[in-house]
Amino acid sequence: MRSVVIAVSFLMLFSSCRKDDLNLGEKPIAWMSYLLDKYPEKNIKFSDILLPGSHDAGMYMLRNCSVGANACNTQTQHLNMKRQLAAGYRYFDIRPTILGKNLFTYHFNECGGLGCYGDRLDNIFSSIQEFIETHREVVIIHFSNFCKVNPDDEVFLEMIDTTFGENLYRETRRVENLYDWSLQDVLGDNGKGKVVLMFNVSQVQNTDEFRKKGYFNSSIINVVGGWSNKNEYGELKKEQLKNYNMFQPRPPYLFEFSWQMTHNALDAVNCVLSQDKSILEMAKISNPDFEFVIDSMIHFGAINSQKIPNFFWVDYGEKWMRDVAVKVSEVKIKN
Repeated sequence: MRSVVIAVSFLMLFSSCRKDDLNLGEKPIAWMSYLLDKYPEKNIKFSDILLPGSHDAGMYMLRNCSVGANACNTQTQHLNMKRQLAAGYRYFDIRPTILGKNLFTYHFNECGGLGCYGDRLDNIFSSIQEFIETHREVVIIHFSNFCKVNPDDEVFLEMIDTTFGENLYRETRRVENLYDWSLQDVLGDNGKGKVVLMFNVSQVQNTDEFRKKGYFNSSIINVVGGWSNKNEYGELKKEQLKNYNMFQPRPPYLFEFSWQMTHNALDAVNCVLSQDKSILEMAKISNPDFEFVIDSMIHFGAINSQKIPNFFWVDYGEKWMRDVAVKVSEVKIKN
């Protein structure tokens, strides 16, 4: 344990001195299937893998922005949903709202506040459905916030059922926590992917009735770590690594890196005048270093067969996420 502490401390000080070529080469788009095929004897659980998460996943396009909102303080992704899936994202933060007669995603500082609408929800759902029809992957959609529409809205629920159909994961045997869910059990044997729908605690009850319908309460994910609310990269990295260093792996807890910087109120307002500290510019600082941090943590043993991060959230992700996901997952799976 002492060597791990030293390794993480080293990372806090020196990970800015990164190398330029620290990837394993391009992994296949269906990186979960790749792991299942490579380790057929393993019952791979969600506690054995690292899932890339797309923060405000629908905000790769902007429309109907409020006064003061623009790409600098609102846009969080640049890949559309098809390209996000191809890049390796498997956990999507989706925030539904309504504009006119259609359902959209949004990114506001509060419902109806500073921010913009993103892509239409039906476009996002259709892209995911198209992907899992041809790729045996698990895609988690987390409806983290609703604005001007409710989770029991008939149009919303009908869109889910008609789009995903049999590809929506509906629980037949209760396994309480995501920690113990296995990829094989969720995917089944029809050769296609599955969508898992996650709702906040206040939105859907954690009952057998809801779970059999395919509506899961987010309490099944017991997360340690998470969002830092920092607008400077040095502070973000220090807190995220400190959280990981303190994490003691045990069921049902999973660790989450939240590797995105967050505007404070002044940053958001300054976006009206300057793009120098946009969400994109901040991601250009944090994302490349994350690859090096992960490689270093593996090298020094902070990531090992007994302890891995299970989620990481980023803005403006790219296909490097597939390599990171496979690399970390294999540390756990192959032992």
